[in-house]
Amino acid sequence: NEWLDIPEIGGQAIPKYSLGYQSFGYAWYIWVICQFLDDFTFYWYHRLSHTVRILWAVHIPHHSSNYFNYGTGVRIGWFVILFKPIFYLWLIAIGFHYEMLMICMGIETIYQFQLHTKYVPKLGILEKFMVTHSQHQIHHSKHIPHLDKNHGGILCIFDRLFGTYHDYDNDDAPNMDFGVLHPPNSYSPFVILTHEFKDIWYDIKSAKSVYEVGMYVFGPPGWSNDGSRQTAKELQHKHSQDSV
Repeated sequence: NEWLDIPEIGGQAIPKYSLGYQSFGYAWYIWVICQFLDDFTFYWYHRLSHTVRILWAVHIPHHSSNYFNYGTGVRIGWFVILFKPIFYLWLIAIGFHYEMLMICMGIETIYQFQLHTKYVPKLGILEKFMVTHSQHQIHHSKHIPHLDKNHGGILCIFDRLFGTYHDYDNDDAPNMDFGVLHPPNSYSPFVILTHEFKDIWYDIKSAKSVYEVGMYVFGPPGWSNDGSRQTAKELQHKHSQDSV
């Protein structure tokens, strides 16, 4: 058992708890499990950041660059700190030490950063279970079939398991244009950080029902009440039909 580093109370040491659960400790296999669950959590945080519009508004600065390099790797929206930690609270709640989780999240961040380069070729057998540089190029591509693919952080097994995996092959290279379909067209940091929030506000003002308000905020990016815009899935469906 782990014990709080405080004097004994009533002749007994106090066990270390995390939100009512006794903490798991620091055994090597606990570190492995924590890193795996951190990666699982990152997958869903990242996937929802592409499929829930208000979260996409926070995440879009990372994708709005037309380049794929280490500068893009550190191009992170300032508002991420307001919601990203919420996704990870469950790991602390079930008993992982918060400092262990912070280290695992740091490892994930460092691994993610180094993926942002085009100069690393495909990595053979590692492509089967690891997120690689070529896979992450797909994630940043604005080619229609590539939209909302390859959300994994360190492992690509969750993309494979949940249907969001897209392998990089020779046919993908000519279509590897980076950025977003509706860029901010500005070098102003303020515009880059807030333009999608402004668009959400304009859409809310045009909404005709509470349902439409909810869809403009929490629905997928591209949803519109009159069908004038299309979501990634709708664009991909149309693209597949046109390719037949």
